Amino acid sequence: MEKENNLFSREASAWFRGIAILMVILSHYAQWWSWFHVEEGFRELVRLALSKMGPYGVAIFFLFSGYGLAKSAGKERITFYFVIRRLINVYIPYLIIVFLIETLSGGFESSRDFLRILHGQDFWYMTVIFLFYIGFIIIWFAVKNNHMRMLLLCLFLYGCNYMLKEGGKQDFWYLSNWAFPIGVGSAVYEEKIEAVWHKAGVVFTLVFAAATVWVVYSGLFTVHSWTSLEEEILYKTWAVVIFTVFIAAIASWGLKYDPILQFAGKYSLYFYLTHTFIFMAVVNTLEIDFGLRFAVASLAIITVSLLLGKSIDYLCKILMRIMQNKE
Repeated sequence: MEKENNLFSREASAWFRGIAILMVILSHYAQWWSWFHVEEGFRELVRLALSKMGPYGVAIFFLFSGYGLAKSAGKERITFYFVIRRLINVYIPYLIIVFLIETLSGGFESSRDFLRILHGQDFWYMTVIFLFYIGFIIIWFAVKNNHMRMLLLCLFLYGCNYMLKEGGKQDFWYLSNWAFPIGVGSAVYEEKIEAVWHKAGVVFTLVFAAATVWVVYSGLFTVHSWTSLEEEILYKTWAVVIFTVFIAAIASWGLKYDPILQFAGKYSLYFYLTHTFIFMAVVNTLEIDFGLRFAVASLAIITVSLLLGKSIDYLCKILMRIMQNKE
């Protein structure tokens, strides 16, 4: 398919989102596996590698979310319709699924439960992406110059990271966050990036591929000894940034992408929101071999997520038509 004159095609975005949700779920599976079985040798190395993929998978989401958001906004100021579209496409599906989960888990005990859900407290990724959306919308509405927009967005993101870190949040709350402005910047400076790409794209990709190999190796075999927590966080953040740029480089080539992962990427939000709840429900209910429990949980996650995704997407399309008719 054609690239549609975009740095990242729709097919690339969907395919990499499919890869991203697979990375996130596998990272959780690798952590949960250790509850049931202790691995050794090469098997433990594989489990450890899988368990560390989470921040990198999230970085892919942030990269393409930032790019898609900036492309949708265009070069002009944010409109009311743009904000409503974001609410319908992201926030409403989130609310529906989380209210279902909360109800199935025993219901709401106080008004605090409602407030907790509204800002995504139980789903850290949603909390962070909501913050980014709010910051982006305010900046793009208030400022027209793209250079100033990017500067303010980076300052906003730095403030978010500082707030999360000082607030005692675990490092996965902020390790992946710089991928978002990388995605936004890819859209804002798209023409300039493509011009550079025609001249040095291959070299650029190879350099970041080699850097990514080093990131993976050093992460697995711990070749660094940290002198402080700040040094460790700085290194891990740069590792995610290097990986993000490498993914952006590959995605810009306009390759052919298989439809299965594209399909998974289309419904990645639903997989993310449901997989922990469904997994815990299955493994805590079934009294069979733990390996079979993982398999059954996987099938349940795929089935329920797709059914919810199809149903909620249909509802959101109806809401979008209603909003368009009012415009």
